[in-house]
Amino acid sequence: MLSYDESTLISDLTRLDKDARTAFAAACAERLLPAYDDFCTRSKSGDTALLREILNRVWGHLLSASMSDRQIRENLQLCMALMPNEDEPWVDEKPYAEDAVSSVAYALRTLADGKAQEAAWAARRAYEAVDHHVMHRLRVESEPDVLAHSIVQSEISRQRRDLQELLTCSDHCDKEFLYLRERARTEALSFFTTKD
Repeated sequence: MLSYDESTLISDLTRLDKDARTAFAAACAERLLPAYDDFCTRSKSGDTALLREILNRVWGHLLSASMSDRQIRENLQLCMALMPNEDEPWVDEKPYAEDAVSSVAYALRTLADGKAQEAAWAARRAYEAVDHHVMHRLRVESEPDVLAHSIVQSEISRQRRDLQELLTCSDHCDKEFLYLRERARTEALSFFTTKD
């Protein structure tokens, strides 16, 4: 059984260059985007198209459409403005929406400063989303059973796989980044799907 080990993750992320760290964070964010869309639909608030566009700008930066430092900061402000408001009525999708917005913000922050911790926080938000889903939606009560659940194990496995692929990537990983993005978009469609 795999476990979520943030200190090992950070250590491995430090072996990547800034762009690869950003791609890792963006892949984690990509898998969470449908959760934000669900929140927007249910709460009739938020802006799915804008959050998608911000994440697309991160991928675009990695694939040649570079953003300036000012543009990165502006996109981070736009992103944070999409965070669900504490004063809004509660909907069950709210925690996942917060995870989605936060993970996009961490991808932007990784792009801005290149810190491995920022990329690890994006991964943590994806991990926390599946952990929360298994506990609160699927009603799995014990932490060992939550960790062992296939949904949680799948996300930990995806993160490790992405990291390993990026670690073996040589300079100019455009093809790998494109593949990582497309695969994460496909995986997003079944992010919370049980396999048990």
